[in-house]
Amino acid sequence: METFCQFALYGLSLLVFSSVLLGLVFWVQYLLGRSRWNLIGDRSPELITRLPQSTPRWTFVDFVFAFGVSLTLTSLLTLAARQTNTSDAAVAPTPAASQSDAVAVNSDTEPDTEPDTEPDTDETAGGESTAEPVAVLQPAVIVMGILAGVLTITLVLGLMAILYRTNLRDMGVMPQTVDIRRGAVATVWILAPVIVINMIVAQLIPYHHPVTDTLEQQSDWQISLLLFVSAAIVTPVLEELLFRMLLQGGLQVAAEGLPAVPGVDVRSDSQGESMWAWNPTKRWPILVSSLVFALLHLGQGGAPIPLFFLAVGLGFLYQRTGRLTPCIVVHMLLNGTMLLLEFSKIGAGVE
Repeated sequence: METFCQFALYGLSLLVFSSVLLGLVFWVQYLLGRSRWNLIGDRSPELITRLPQSTPRWTFVDFVFAFGVSLTLTSLLTLAARQTNTSDAAVAPTPAASQSDAVAVNSDTEPDTEPDTEPDTDETAGGESTAEPVAVLQPAVIVMGILAGVLTITLVLGLMAILYRTNLRDMGVMPQTVDIRRGAVATVWILAPVIVINMIVAQLIPYHHPVTDTLEQQSDWQISLLLFVSAAIVTPVLEELLFRMLLQGGLQVAAEGLPAVPGVDVRSDSQGESMWAWNPTKRWPILVSSLVFALLHLGQGGAPIPLFFLAVGLGFLYQRTGRLTPCIVVHMLLNGTMLLLEFSKIGAGVE
């Protein structure tokens, strides 16, 4: 098993290194004006192709509501798990900012890719300083965190569909093959600068996270599987729903001055050419939502710094395309890869 983990570690490390190198090549070509493909794999002079979008029907208030639901469900279910467990070792996750943000590499040179915004099940309440005891997440707590995330996603999407008479396609959440491809290509572009920033920050500020702490203390396959489902599947969906669609989208509506109500999607410009009614361009909603996202990871060492830049990249991706699926794909690939690297390191006995 140790030999297998060593090969897996080498293979994954090579994959990450190659992706970062390829991403840097893409950026250099783009800056020199020689790039044939853009950030989402299209042939376009734009860094990110602007795609047709429906006018958003949600506001900042919807983000506050959804975040409150996430926080409440996480707290209640975690409390139930701790009481059932009778073990003081169970550590409650940080509401909506806990196990997720994978883009902060662990203190080595690999990006710790767990998105940190869902009421996840993998985090400690607030992130202790390195001088404090290691927080180990118990299986029941992780399961309750996963359940809280799934319930929040289902409840929020269901209520929005009812209240705003919208659907998954209009919300940009309906998975499509082309959006999955866009997300995979965007991962290479976004991974490169974020990991470089992460590596620099990791040399200056120690990084720690309940997920990696738990893996170091309890590395059996059941814990690993639960953490993977939580951090690499549920968390990316929840965090992108909360921070990209609801928070950034709601702020974008306020910034652009368009009503968050149903309306005509297409209009004509002065030359009579067809234009999409919703064509957001203001950047401050991206920066504000990214800052909030990063601040929710305070207590995890230098993680908020690379996570801010990750969120900015995802923010522009969402603003230009209006699709949440590519953002989720980027988040999942980053978190999943970094977790697999951590699993391999522990299995191979690498410090």
